[in-house]
Parts: sequence; structure tokens; C-alpha cells
Amino acid sequence: YHMILYVAGLQNIPAEIEEAAQIDGASGWQVIRQIVLPLLAPTIRLTIYLAVLGSIQLFDLVWVMTQGGPANASNTMATYMYQFGFLRTQLGYGSSIAVIMFVICFSFSLIYQRRVMRQDFGD
Repeated sequence: YHMILYVAGLQNIPAEIEEAAQIDGASGWQVIRQIVLPLLAPTIRLTIYLAVLGSIQLFDLVWVMTQGGPANASNTMATYMYQFGFLRTQLGYGSSIAVIMFVICFSFSLIYQRRVMRQDFGD
């Protein structure tokens, strides 16, 4: 999924800018470092944002592979929520974990919008 975003970001970079840099004598690495990466920065920030939110909500892969692992070594907040909410039938505890996950994701989203999106869209 992230590679599709990167490909779309790379396709949005005008070829004329890269050609102008090469005509001015920039090497391939200089073009990447000084032109491509700064123009790709909004896409990079978006993929980091999506990866962080995805890692907070990670459940299916961990549950299928280890179900929390030996001695809870690979438990995430989502697996704790599932274990307490459904397997141990402590619905209040599972619900409180869900609320904590929501607060973490929501606060991270607000911070992202206030700091990063202003840089990307000039708001």
C-alpha cells in the first residue's frame, strides 16, 4: 500500500525539474537528495503517519501468528483488548483499552494535522 503512495508521489514530480537539474550539472544522487526527496516529503510524512496508526491498531497478524506470544511477548493493545473483552469476558476492561487506543490515535492525528499538514498545504 505504501509503495503505491510513493509511486503516485514520484509521478507527481515534474520531469522538467529533474531535467533542469541534470542540465545544470547535478549528479543523480544530488537530484534525488535535493529535488526528489523534498518534493516527496509530504508523501513520506503521510506514509509514516499511516504506519504509526497501523502499528497501534495491529491485531490480525499478531493474533494469527502467536496469539500474543509466549509470556505476552508479542501482545499489542489490540490483542489485549480482544483477550480481555472476548476471551476473558471482562468487557469493561476491554472497552477501556479501546477508549485508550482511540485517545492515542485521535491525539496523534490532531498533532499530525496541526504540525505536518500546515507545512504540506500552507494553511
